[in-house]
Amino acid sequence: MKKLFSLIIFFLFLILHSQDKEKFDKIYVKTYLETSQKDFNKALKIADSLFINSADPLLKTRSLMLSASLYQQKGDYKKAVDFALLAEKTITETDDISWKVRVYGFLASQYRILKLYDLSKKYIDEAMTSSKKLGDSLARKQVVGLMMQEKAYFEIQNKNFKKAVLHVKSSQELLKNVKKNHDFFTANNEQLLGLCFYHLKDYKTSLQHYNEAERQLKNLPESFLIGLVYNGIANTYMDMGNFKDAERELQKARVIADKTQYLNLKTEIYDTAQRLYLAKMDVNKIQEYKFKHDRAQDQLDIGTSQFYNASLKDAETKSTVANNNSSAKNMVIIFVIILLAVFCIYFLYYKKAEKRTYVRFKAIIAELNKRRALESESDNLKDSGLESAPPHRTAENVEDLPMMTIGTEEKLLDYLEKFEKSDQYLKNDISLPGLAAYCKTNTKYLSRIINIHKGMDFNNYINKLRIQYIIEKLNNEPEYMKYKIATLAEEAGFSSQNKFATIFKKVTSISPSVFIKYLQDQKNNYQQND
Repeated sequence: MKKLFSLIIFFLFLILHSQDKEKFDKIYVKTYLETSQKDFNKALKIADSLFINSADPLLKTRSLMLSASLYQQKGDYKKAVDFALLAEKTITETDDISWKVRVYGFLASQYRILKLYDLSKKYIDEAMTSSKKLGDSLARKQVVGLMMQEKAYFEIQNKNFKKAVLHVKSSQELLKNVKKNHDFFTANNEQLLGLCFYHLKDYKTSLQHYNEAERQLKNLPESFLIGLVYNGIANTYMDMGNFKDAERELQKARVIADKTQYLNLKTEIYDTAQRLYLAKMDVNKIQEYKFKHDRAQDQLDIGTSQFYNASLKDAETKSTVANNNSSAKNMVIIFVIILLAVFCIYFLYYKKAEKRTYVRFKAIIAELNKRRALESESDNLKDSGLESAPPHRTAENVEDLPMMTIGTEEKLLDYLEKFEKSDQYLKNDISLPGLAAYCKTNTKYLSRIINIHKGMDFNNYINKLRIQYIIEKLNNEPEYMKYKIATLAEEAGFSSQNKFATIFKKVTSISPSVFIKYLQDQKNNYQQND
């Protein structure tokens, strides 16, 4: 009840003071930077109330843009664009060129995110043209400075990091004398420079810019921007091999990610967390942050799909009321939009599947390194006479292996361990009777031992050993990456290339060619870092 009463009093305050531009500014900034991070739904209600109780078209425009910015954080691009388009219409009732340019800039940003580059360029051009009417004033420098930031985002998205740096530096020069929101604008530019130099592998310069961004934000309310800064520092430390400091910065970023509604921020931070714990071979943490990342990405994909679906419905509605003479043209438009929607949905699905495949590749390499470390530790224990006890034989095992003594079972496991360290499983004619003869037992006992202790039947056991052998060779001996798939299949003891490719994908969930590509990329990255 007290909370409800406080909320009513707050909205009454808005009604009485929404026409006061100075107080409006304070509410606007606090809602965008602070309230939205703590109580997103409350921030939306404040934005709606500001709009309802504002008679001035400029204040209405600003209220609409506040709502648009909040929905952008939530990943609801349909509502973000709708509110911005309504703001574009409302701002025409005023002579305020500065806010008209900001609306254009926001729409350019949304269409860039949605990969509708022609629309994005259209609004950037309109923003730059309109800004000329502001003369050489600080207002013009501010809006052009923000447009330079948008151009930098565009180049970053297209991996043109050196061009992006030039745009950010132009933005810095234009915004340096702007007093209003100066620290926030400056911090955003420093964060962008940190990101660019990180991708350019200039880690020292990257950290300098990220640290400067953190300093600029120190006296501002906690916002999504500081989350991006912490995440950027964590990525930089990680690539420098400083995992201790990377985890410390990542922890700061995670606190913000877990409570914000800003989905793009969530996906970036959770992606960084997956990278960190892959390096540390912490499987539980990898799974935890993969789940969080995928959940946030799914919400973003839903927001994107809603935008395309709504665009398609709008096109269909316009087609219904169109003149008969223009029906052919409208059908072409609809067809193009459908193709665009299908392409974008396919692109999102492909990128998501590609990311899952790469995470699986990293997990395989981590598992390979872990297995190698365990084997080395086991060999050391044997050399020192401190070998660990053999696997404990449970009541279930005893029931499954009637009349087999513990000594017999341990002897068979020893034979299998020696067999796995040999290369006999690469022979084309390897068979269950042949392996039973090697282990000096019968096929019934051996088959049950493999089923219980290896968790699979004989054929899958041999296939897994062969695939592990090839993965070891590919990872440790670079010349193997140059071999044809048919050569690798023959090396591993498979009767055909197709059978090898099928078994490889069954064991790893990745095709041999894609696995080799990822491995080659990883080796190249290591060489560049060296």
